[in-house]
Amino acid sequence: MAGGFAAVWYSARVTGFSTWWLGPETAPRLILISILPFLAPIALAIAGFVGARRLPWWGIAGAAVTALVAWGDVGRVNGYAATEFALALGGLLVSVAAFSGVLRAGEPEPTS
Repeated sequence: MAGGFAAVWYSARVTGFSTWWLGPETAPRLILISILPFLAPIALAIAGFVGARRLPWWGIAGAAVTALVAWGDVGRVNGYAATEFALALGGLLVSVAAFSGVLRAGEPEPTS
């Protein structure tokens, strides 16, 4: 997902269209606002490497945060908003699919 946002960033700079989190090229947003879309994907990737419990739930929350970032571009640059919503949907689908590997019935204990 972070790679997708990097592509949106690059494309916005090349085309001259500005997302709400980047701002226009002549008056860019504060860097803390510009990296906001990258925080959830990077934090979730780190949590995945650590093997954090409840990661699918956090992934759903991260997809919601990404959708909020995309919502800010609706009506401003609809093409980028659609791309950001697609990234959020992809993250949501991966998180929902991750439940299949996490929530399994335990193996029955052998009785002696």
